[in-house]
Order: sequence, then C-alpha cells, then structure tokens
Amino acid sequence: MNVIGKCAYIGNRIIDIIVILMAVIMFLFGAYSLYDVFHVYKGASLSSEILKNAPGTAGNENDAVNVEALFEKYPDMRAWLNIFDTNINYPVVQGVDDAEYLNKDIDGNFSLAGSIFLSSLCDGALNEHYSLVYGHHIDNGSMFGDVEKFLDKKFFDTHINGILYTRKEIYDVKVFAVMHTDAYNEKLYFPYFANNDKDAFYKYLSENAVNIRDVDRNNKVIAMSTCTESYTNGRIVLFGELIRR
Repeated sequence: MNVIGKCAYIGNRIIDIIVILMAVIMFLFGAYSLYDVFHVYKGASLSSEILKNAPGTAGNENDAVNVEALFEKYPDMRAWLNIFDTNINYPVVQGVDDAEYLNKDIDGNFSLAGSIFLSSLCDGALNEHYSLVYGHHIDNGSMFGDVEKFLDKKFFDTHINGILYTRKEIYDVKVFAVMHTDAYNEKLYFPYFANNDKDAFYKYLSENAVNIRDVDRNNKVIAMSTCTESYTNGRIVLFGELIRR
C-alpha cells in the first residue's frame, strides 16, 4: 500500500471513529433527555399518600377533614388549590424564601418540578387582599402548565370555577383575568401594590389583561404565576377571585 493509500485508510478510520463517537454522544444525550423528562413529570405527580387525603370539589365535611390531615402533616402547607377541569389541583406550601420550594416537593425531597408555593412576601394565612403563588410550567400540563391555556379566549370562557382550602376557610375560586408579563413586574410580584391600592391594581389589570371578566373588588384575589417560553423571563399570571363560603 502506497503512502497515499495509507493516508486515505487512516483518514477513513478516523472518520469512522468520529461518526461512532457522535452516535454514542447523541444516544447518551437522548437517553439523558428522556430520563430528565421522566423525572420532571414524576416530580409533578403527587404521592399516593397525599392523593388519599386530597380534598374533593364539593367543600363538604369529609373534604375539610381530609385536607386538615394534610395541614397537620405538612407544617409548610398553606392551602389546597383546585381549578376545576384543569391539572391545577395541588397543595400550596410556603418556604422561608421563594427559592426553598423551587426544586423541592412537599415532602422535602429534591424535585425538578418543585412545588406550588405561596410567595414569602405574602401572609401565610392568606388574610390579605392579594396572595401570589408560583408554579413551574410543565409541558404535560401538570403543576401550572395549564395556566397558559387561559390565554385562549374559549378556554378562559369555559374554565371559570375552582376551590381553595386554607386552615380556617373554604373559598370558591372564580377565574377573572389572565395576563402576559415579565419577571420584573413590581405591580404583580410585590403584593404591596394590590394590597395598598386596590383601585390602581384593578385599573392595571383592565388595561393589560389578555382576557378579563367582572369581579367583586371586595373579595380577595389569588394570582397564579408561571413561566412562558414565548420570550426571555416571560411570565403568565392567572387571577382568581376568592369567594368565602
């Protein structure tokens, strides 16, 4: 074999090795991606123990007893939130700061899906006019993945009701607005604005909401925030009126 032939042979072998290495890397990346997605979705699912005591939608005596057992077991739990006919049906916890439950489930275990959690700036008993809760946007609709659906007018018009349990109260939830915003919106992410100037808060919503309907301004409000991939640091916030039973 002449020199040119040997060089060609070596070159082909190198190309073969590179192709094999690339194939292995792509396989490993794909396997990791599937593993990652599996664990995100798994983390977004509630344990059978929690589901056993999950409240129903009627707000009857048995529901209250069930959710009370969860409050006793989980000291960081502040509420149970259920928006009917969506995947939003979770306990709401509160950490010492807004990073604590970002990647931790209600049992304290690491979870990429995190938990639905009440802002550390809010009153833990939800006694203020405005309460803010966060949840990850999971592509399969779990956690707060369904919040984005409310940007669609038809979905917004047909998914209105829900229920919220706190330690002392049961509230009917009436969804009344949804908004596109960013992570730096002080009017939404610092509760003092809505709590100190309700008129300015509702004026801001009426001018900026994608979809909105009438609301009794004397009732409390729960704001549900999640991420969106539409733009960098984009957020979607869903607003619900809390009507005490």
